[in-house]
Amino acid sequence: DGNSIALAGGCALNCQANLRIQEHGFNVYVSPVSSDRGLALGSALAVNEDLVGKAKKLEGICYGQGLDNDSISKELSNNGLIQSAKPLDINSIARHLYNGKIVGVCYGRSEAGARALGSRSILASAQKPNMKDELNKRIKYREKFRPFAPAVLDEDGDKLFENYKTSRYMTRNLRANKYAVNNIPACVHIDGTARVQSVIDQDGLIYKILKSYKEISGIGVLINTSFNLKGQPIVQTARDSIGTFFQCGIDILIVGDYVITK
Repeated sequence: DGNSIALAGGCALNCQANLRIQEHGFNVYVSPVSSDRGLALGSALAVNEDLVGKAKKLEGICYGQGLDNDSISKELSNNGLIQSAKPLDINSIARHLYNGKIVGVCYGRSEAGARALGSRSILASAQKPNMKDELNKRIKYREKFRPFAPAVLDEDGDKLFENYKTSRYMTRNLRANKYAVNNIPACVHIDGTARVQSVIDQDGLIYKILKSYKEISGIGVLINTSFNLKGQPIVQTARDSIGTFFQCGIDILIVGDYVITK
C-alpha cells in the first residue's frame, strides 16, 4: 500500500531506528529472526507460499530446542535437587516477583532469533526503580547503564505507550507515557522509550505469569531479559539453566514444570 515496510538483517535489530521509521508514517514489520539466522525461516516461508499459494502468518517463534520431563528429572537428581523441587505454581511465582524476587525461566522450546521472549528468560518486577541496577549487578555483571525490556500484556499496551502497536518480538521501541514512567521505571530508557514485548494468550507461560502478576500488582508488566550471564550464550537445556542459576543472583528457577529456590 506504499506505507508498509518489512525489514530484516542485522540492522533491523536497531529498535530505535524502527521507532523513527514508524513515526514517519510507515507500518513497520521486522523479522523476529533478523540477521543471517533468519535465512532458514525465510526460505521455509517462501517455499510454503509457493506450495500453498498464500503467505503463512507466524504464530510464534519458539522453534528451538525443547525440554522433556525425563531429562529435567535426571538433571535435578544429578544435582541433588529433586527432593527440594516443587511443582510449578503460577500464582506463587507472581507473588515472588511482586515481592522483588528474580526468576529464571527455562520452559518448553527455546526462541529462535536474538530475543528471549519467555521460554529462556529472566523475569523481575518493573515497578521497583532499583531493579535495573540489581539485575546488572547480581546477574548480568555488565555496565549499570544497560537497560532492560518490558514484557507487556497486549491488552494493557495502550495504557502505557504512545501510539501503541502490538510488537510481539521486541523489534521496536515505543514511547512510554507518563503513567509508564511513573509505574514501570525499571524498564523505561533515559530517552523515555522502551523495547516492548507484547504478550498474548498463545504465548503460554509468560502470559499466565503476567496475568497473575497483574491481579496482585494492578499492572501487567515485567522486566524480561535473556537467561544468560555476560559473555555467555542464552541457556538451552535444563543443565544450562541449573548451572547458570547457581552462578548468579537469580532467586528462583523454573525448569519445565519444576521450581527450584535458593
